[in-house]
Amino acid sequence: MIEILQKAAAANGLVTAFAVVGIVVLISGQISRRLTLGRVHGSAIAIVIGLALAYWGGTITGGHKGLADLSLLGGIGLMGGAMLRDFAIVATAFEVQATEARKAGLVGVVSLLLGTVLPFIVGATVARAFVRPLKASKNVARSPVR
Repeated sequence: MIEILQKAAAANGLVTAFAVVGIVVLISGQISRRLTLGRVHGSAIAIVIGLALAYWGGTITGGHKGLADLSLLGGIGLMGGAMLRDFAIVATAFEVQATEARKAGLVGVVSLLLGTVLPFIVGATVARAFVRPLKASKNVARSPVR
């Protein structure tokens, strides 16, 4: 039974990564409620747990990608980067409560828009700065302009 679960988890790396992140969030939420009585937010505890797991995974495998170096958790490397950034942006927007947003007025709306759109623009600009422009090849057949 354990072998079947291990094969399924290794074959579906991204699903396994989401399951691991979900378990970490669940545990960090419980730690936040029970140990700190809500004084330390669960997401902060989840970040610390994630960093500790990445360090542990890197030391165990001697690799550079943390938990993604483990074959069972290879989907974490796929989940990181752009997907994690997009998830964080969406989670930030969902955390906003409508009643609080109405109280904030125009400043709150501008703040929410800047907080979600500006990081995307900055990230895209930085990414574009590091991409070499493609040179047009003389051997590429071009269709005639009509």
